[in-house]
Amino acid sequence: MARKYWSNRQRLSERRPLTADFWMAFQVFIDRWGKRRKFGRLFQMYNDRSGWNAEPLHDEVRARLGFYWRPDSSTFASDAPNDEGRVLDLIEVFHDLTEPTDSGAEYTRLMNELLDSFAQPFELVDGEVRQSGSEVLDELLEELPTDDEDLRVLLARAGKDFFYAKEDRRFQGLEAITQAFERVKTLLPGDKKQSVGELIAATVTDPGLQAEFETLFRTLTTIHNTAAIRHKETDRIPVDDDPLLVEFLFYGYYNLIRLLLLRLDKQRQ
Repeated sequence: MARKYWSNRQRLSERRPLTADFWMAFQVFIDRWGKRRKFGRLFQMYNDRSGWNAEPLHDEVRARLGFYWRPDSSTFASDAPNDEGRVLDLIEVFHDLTEPTDSGAEYTRLMNELLDSFAQPFELVDGEVRQSGSEVLDELLEELPTDDEDLRVLLARAGKDFFYAKEDRRFQGLEAITQAFERVKTLLPGDKKQSVGELIAATVTDPGLQAEFETLFRTLTTIHNTAAIRHKETDRIPVDDDPLLVEFLFYGYYNLIRLLLLRLDKQRQ
């Protein structure tokens, strides 16, 4: 089966143009990489005293991706990779064409340094470009204090799906975080209503704020029961086609779960 590169793995219709500065820096990087004879033996034979003949490499890129790469173009030509998806495809293709020795690890390291220097929200991992998530959020999802193994699994799944870069799985992350929210409600003894009351009491001491937190719990519960998130009946409201709303809801559930678990952990200490 043919290798699927970045843009083929995406379900998002929007493409964002990269800056001309990054495009030029990327071209320089690949040109220098070729001059160092870092591509496979098929292309090394084209190095000579007069310089590096990159035409065979260009032809290979076109065969794999269907567009022509112009490393000598200082601006985006009409058939140059002037959108984010195509440039990310190129990053993966050039990784695949790099000599499979220590050069692959070096290519990955240098490419990630280049992406970071231009503040691009991507990283190259095992030959595939992945979207970088929030380092703080990623860490907290893995390390939120709880002895409940089922909750740990749900939180890990939520983080993995929400920041999955091979395809847009933010909605699946939202599904998992709402399941984690329901699980949190039952962490303390008693029925769900009693457990929620104890959770709120452990979180805030002011009666006025406790009443607002009770409202917040009910509101979040109503949202994921009304929208087609945990339940898929035909009368539920679809939200999976609204990425901004999906992100807003995900962080809303996550932040409340984080607050509750950290408060409970502090009480146990």
